[in-house]
Amino acid sequence: MKDYGTDGVFMQRFVGEVIDNPDGKDHFDKVLESAMEGSNTYQRAICVMYDLGGFLSDRLTKTLADAQNIMDKYQLKDRTKQKFYLYQNGKPLIVLWGVGFNDGRPYSLTDVENLMKGLREKGFSIMLGVPTFWRERRNDAVSDLKLHELIKASDVVMPWFVGRYGMSNYADFHTLIEKDIAWCRSNSVEYAPLCFPGSSDRNMHPNNAINKRYGGQFLWNQIYHCIKSGAQMLYIAMFDEIDEGTAIYKCLNQRDVPGNDPENDYWVLYQNGKYSIRTSQVTGLTGNDWCKLASELNVTFQGIEDGLPTDHYLWLTGQGRKMLRGEIPLKQSLPERK
Repeated sequence: MKDYGTDGVFMQRFVGEVIDNPDGKDHFDKVLESAMEGSNTYQRAICVMYDLGGFLSDRLTKTLADAQNIMDKYQLKDRTKQKFYLYQNGKPLIVLWGVGFNDGRPYSLTDVENLMKGLREKGFSIMLGVPTFWRERRNDAVSDLKLHELIKASDVVMPWFVGRYGMSNYADFHTLIEKDIAWCRSNSVEYAPLCFPGSSDRNMHPNNAINKRYGGQFLWNQIYHCIKSGAQMLYIAMFDEIDEGTAIYKCLNQRDVPGNDPENDYWVLYQNGKYSIRTSQVTGLTGNDWCKLASELNVTFQGIEDGLPTDHYLWLTGQGRKMLRGEIPLKQSLPERK
C-alpha cells in the first residue's frame, strides 16, 4: 500500500465468525494485530469494519464487548499509540456494513440502531455500509424510512455498488451518485462512493456472469466521475477479494493461473446449494445436485488480464488517489505509466 500510494485499509471483522466462535475470534484477532502493527510501521490508515453477517439481537452485548476490547487493546482514544487509526469528527471510526439491505437479514434496523447507540457511548464515530439504492429506498434497499434516520445519525455512509453496473450502464449510476452526494451534504453526512475494478462471482459460482475490467478503464471511469461529482473520499473494493473477482492486489495473469490450463482440469461439485472443487468426480447425485468438469462449464479463474502488469490495479488505485488530492489533472483518460 505504501509503495503504490494507497492511503489505508478497512479490516473486515465478520460478526458471525468472532462472536460465539473462539477459533474464529482468535484468527481475526491475530490478523488484526498484525495489520495494526503494519499500519504503524508503514504509516497507512486502518479502521475496523464489522460485517454484520451473523449479527443477531441477542449478540448485541457481545458485539459491543468485542468493540470495547479493540478500543482498549489498541488504546484508540490515545492517538500516540495506534497513530494511523482513522478518526472522524474527533473520534475513532468504526464501520457497520450490511445496513438496510432487503435480502431477509436476521437483524432489524432497530437492532442496528441499538448497536450504533452502544458504539457511540463507547466513544466511536460510525460509518455505515448500505445498499446502492439507500437514498430512494428501493431495489436492494428496504423501504423503511428508518434507514434514513440511521444514516443521518452516522458520520459517513458508503453504498455498495459491486455488480450493480458495468461499463455500458454506468452513466445512470453517475447521476445517482451526484444525487447521493447532494443528499449527504444537506444532511451533514460524509459520503464515500465505492469504486471497483470489475467483478466475477464465477470464481465462486461457475454459472454467474463476469463484469469485465476493460484494462482498468472501468475503474478509472468511476474514480473520475466520483471526483468530478464532488466526492471527498473513495472506497475501493476490494484489496484482496479474490472470491468475487474485485481484488486490486497482485495476482497471476489470466493465462498463468494453473487452473485455467486444460491439462489441469478439475471437477466442480454443486450440492445442497453450494459449490466446491474436487479432484475426482462425485457420483450418485440426485435432484438439482451435479458434478461437472470445469472445462465443460467454461469456467476460468479471473486473474489480471493478459498483457497487463500484475500490479496494474495497485498502480491505478494510487493514481486515483493522486487525482482525488489534486496532484494530477482530473481526466477520464487512463493515466500513462512511465
